[in-house]
Amino acid sequence: MELYIYTGGKDVYKTAGTRSWKEAERKAQDIRDGWDPLHQKLRALQAEKVEKELAQVTIEFALDQWVAMRCSKLENRDTQKKYVIAAAKIAAWAKHVDPHHATVKNLGNQPRKLRKEREFVYCADITRESLDQWRLCWSTDAIRVGDRLGRSTAAQLLGKIKMFTDYCFGLGWIKNDPAARMQAIKVDENQTLPLDQERYDQVIAATYSYDKSMKRPSDRFGAELRALIELQRWTGLRISDAVKASRERLRGNLYALRMVKGGAALTVILPDHVVEMLNSLPRRDTVDPRYFFWSGKSKSKSETGRWQRKLGRLNQYLTLVDYEDDPQPIRFHSHMLRDTFAVEHLLHGTSMEDVSKMLGHKKIAITEKYYAAWVPRRQKLLEEKMKAGLERQGVKVSLSASPGSFASAS
Repeated sequence: MELYIYTGGKDVYKTAGTRSWKEAERKAQDIRDGWDPLHQKLRALQAEKVEKELAQVTIEFALDQWVAMRCSKLENRDTQKKYVIAAAKIAAWAKHVDPHHATVKNLGNQPRKLRKEREFVYCADITRESLDQWRLCWSTDAIRVGDRLGRSTAAQLLGKIKMFTDYCFGLGWIKNDPAARMQAIKVDENQTLPLDQERYDQVIAATYSYDKSMKRPSDRFGAELRALIELQRWTGLRISDAVKASRERLRGNLYALRMVKGGAALTVILPDHVVEMLNSLPRRDTVDPRYFFWSGKSKSKSETGRWQRKLGRLNQYLTLVDYEDDPQPIRFHSHMLRDTFAVEHLLHGTSMEDVSKMLGHKKIAITEKYYAAWVPRRQKLLEEKMKAGLERQGVKVSLSASPGSFASAS
């Protein structure tokens, strides 16, 4: 079906894009209205009205909508809480916008008039400049408690701010996304540091020293710490999953769980000695009989923190150093056990894809990011390429080094 249009002294035929007479007539009327100055003015007024209404969307309303939308897609309560906290920080900033970078250190050098604050009410009030100024306030010695952020926490907050402004932009509440081009905060990744056999033995030995230092028998958790360490070492579980290990889910050597981070289902195999250690743990009034370590009442985050602090106390009895030519002291932490599990598998020929599945990673790229350097075949190919390059430069190279071995027994 076509529309006949007479304009500028010429006949024009244009497809209506429909087979419905009613729809074709509506499109023709829209064209006629577009030529009518009165209709043009009415449309402009309507567009102006809509624009004003969108500009009146408050930050408070937008944050409520954004948090509700994000949390509706998340099952993990700890992750939901992160969005709630981020929204609270944005709301607090909007009520007291500091146009200048103010910290405890530089406050005394600022004129009083520069420390005056203003309030943002509407989403349209937020500008790139104001966000940049807020970001400059983030430091461990910031004036406001809410702005006292470490680099990692600041990176996470900025990411959520960018998500919030993108959400507002998508709904038309702001004309331009003020945070779209803000550069992400890079966080120095913790070095992948598996434990070789000597260092692993030191960690196990420290659990006995831990018990000896405790006067009250009820404070001696050496057996639990050894079982937890062995469980993480031989399964690659994160500590958040390991501390919630359930007796009911352990069937023989198979342990099935749903991971705290991401909620994915995972099944791991425990060596006989780890199963024996878990089943022989002393019963405690503070531990639910259905679990090995957990009371069954506390939240995952607080329970994880409790056991991380216990593991952290082992450093009082440790003198670990890194693997550099000029060794530097390092602190033991639970993630080293996950690293040891992954690296040992890779060094003994397990494929990267399989290790990724064992760790519960959603993408193999995540596994490669942390562990690619430990794949012997890749390292060997790289060494051969480097050797060939050096030989082309006229020097002789004899490759004799082979990958080391890490903790493989307790």
